[in-house]
Amino acid sequence: MPEGTPRRLTLAVPVLALVAPLSAQTRPDLQAPEAKPLGLQQLSMEELLNVKLTVASRTETTMAEAPSVVSVITAEDIRRMGARDLRDVLRSVPGFELGVRGQLGYTEFGLRGVITDNTEKIRILLDGVPVNENLEGSGTIIFGAMALDNVQQIEIIRGPGSALYGTNAFVGVISIITKDASSSGASTTISTKGGSFNTKEGSVLTGWSGPRFRVSAYLHYLETDGPDSPIAADSLNSVDSFPSYSSLNAGISLAGTPKGHTYEFRRQLSTQLKLDYRGLTFNGVFTNIHKGPYLGTYLAVNEHSDAHPSQAQGTLATTFRPSEDWIIEPKIYALRYTADNLWNDAPEGFRLRLDQPSGPPVILDYTEGSYQLNRATQATRGAEVKATWNASPTQKVMLGSSVEEEKLYRIENFANVPGLGPDDMVESPPIMRKAPVRTLFSAFLQDQWNPTPALGITAGLRLDRYNDAGTALTPRLAAVWRPRQAFHLKAMYGEAFRAPTFVESYLYAGGGFIRGREDIQPERIKTGEFEAGLRLGDSILWRVVLFENRITNLIKLGATPSGLEYQNTPDVTVIRGIETEWTATFTDSLGGYLNLSGQSGRNEVTGDRPVGMAHWRGNLGINAALLEGLNLNATLHVVGRRERAKGDPRPDLKGYQVLDLALTYAAARNLDFSLTAHNLLDRDQRYASVSTPLPGDFPAGGRALQAGLRWRF
Repeated sequence: MPEGTPRRLTLAVPVLALVAPLSAQTRPDLQAPEAKPLGLQQLSMEELLNVKLTVASRTETTMAEAPSVVSVITAEDIRRMGARDLRDVLRSVPGFELGVRGQLGYTEFGLRGVITDNTEKIRILLDGVPVNENLEGSGTIIFGAMALDNVQQIEIIRGPGSALYGTNAFVGVISIITKDASSSGASTTISTKGGSFNTKEGSVLTGWSGPRFRVSAYLHYLETDGPDSPIAADSLNSVDSFPSYSSLNAGISLAGTPKGHTYEFRRQLSTQLKLDYRGLTFNGVFTNIHKGPYLGTYLAVNEHSDAHPSQAQGTLATTFRPSEDWIIEPKIYALRYTADNLWNDAPEGFRLRLDQPSGPPVILDYTEGSYQLNRATQATRGAEVKATWNASPTQKVMLGSSVEEEKLYRIENFANVPGLGPDDMVESPPIMRKAPVRTLFSAFLQDQWNPTPALGITAGLRLDRYNDAGTALTPRLAAVWRPRQAFHLKAMYGEAFRAPTFVESYLYAGGGFIRGREDIQPERIKTGEFEAGLRLGDSILWRVVLFENRITNLIKLGATPSGLEYQNTPDVTVIRGIETEWTATFTDSLGGYLNLSGQSGRNEVTGDRPVGMAHWRGNLGINAALLEGLNLNATLHVVGRRERAKGDPRPDLKGYQVLDLALTYAAARNLDFSLTAHNLLDRDQRYASVSTPLPGDFPAGGRALQAGLRWRF
């Protein structure tokens, strides 16, 4: 281990993430240069309970006093667990489960029984700025598989966060905080990795600081062929699931042939630039992705699709301290999200039936295959002012306001006509009723009061007013009682909302056969939570969380006489669950953790259960310091059975168990190596196909091996 680092327990990242949330405002020694990295596993049990965080209240508190259920992962913990990207980290956090949008291959994150194609019910923040695009509400198209070389820590709220963060903070918030290479003089870190599926990856993080000026720059590149998981049956030869396709397309499917596999290639370039001149900061981020279709828009195996999403964003911010009791933090920001996708919907010989309002159906013959080209750009610009007033030693008040404009433009759609190929595409009818412009005004207030040293009360209220999606008022109230340093209780109530996306409000596809509604209203959720935490001696930490979600106004596609329409459902869905976590120190060099989470839900009107996620899941981790500088981390992920929706004839989807191993070695103070094996036993792990019932569901790939080197100077 590096010089000066205590030789004590080295726990796996997930353990610490679950039991000891952290934030950007950490202890000074946690902000030390990379030559002397520290992770949460190197803190004592008492220090873990008192580590500082900001994500739960946007002001500094400790984990035990935070008015939310919070988890955190630090950069050193990420390195020790061998995480490749954000997915490897989140799958170990209680309540989270991975999924995939099967047609396009984009990452899905499920939390507390809620999983959707676009993960639009989880707010993703990058250095405090929301990154969810509003075309479909997703933050995972760009950041779901985000590389982690430049991540200082990840903070997570499990539960509603709209009172602080507005829309999309429905069931959770993921706050990603990046590194600052200019924190101490001049420094550079070079990382390189390679492994299975012809994967090559490299990054450079460099920075410099002077008396008045600091700069930090980051560059990352990844290319991989990705897993090519076999697909035995797709929409073109699955008679029960897709009768309108399969009855017309016998014999043309690539599924079950040598070409019948997923296409998951990926080329990704990410850059970041941070500048600080006398307290005025600029933070710019750009990500460009070129990826395969996984299966494709029609759930038909194809060879010629590729997607090109990209996102650029910039933030300008500063901090004023007009007095000892006031801190004022203004910022302006802009975001540009672009989708530029070529979809090979179906292979050569594809036939499509179009039902007519009157008369027989029309059969279209795509002898050279079916293709479409879609382009759209969203531009967001906004400004926020947040003020914090230390009213007294026992009371802190935060208030603020923001304005934002979201605009969708350059909406282009092309498709080939029957008998012609991808080189002869023609412009298609617009799929949006209009090019929308959305404006938003928000105001928020939060009061943190400690009437006694052992009791903290937090009350907050936020107003969000849209020009096209109505008004949302979201309150929160939390009481935290900590009679002893080793024990705490929390009782929390919060509400959250999710504003409709541009697709849900303005879509007009297929000549209006699938359409949005401009009068559609935000989704709403009310959540009650109870948390108990206990430190047993110097070796065990335990937490348990109980929660209940009441979800109303859900936005779903519903059938009408003239087609499918996005609409608010009148139903109420109730989800109740439990999350429990244990962390233990066995010896100075050996530690472990276990977390279990589960939930059960029901629609109070129809009796239907939420589907797509397992009723229970768990993670078991062991971390051992084997020799000086040598560390072994093992994590077992267990996901239970996933049941089907009412009327789905398929048997329930089996659960799976995945074992990950990571071996890291600090060869010198500034040089370390890593070897990782994900899904070491090559188990078959599959994600549930819900909205589109593919017979074999969605494979998640097999064993993946990787070697890496990191050099700091």
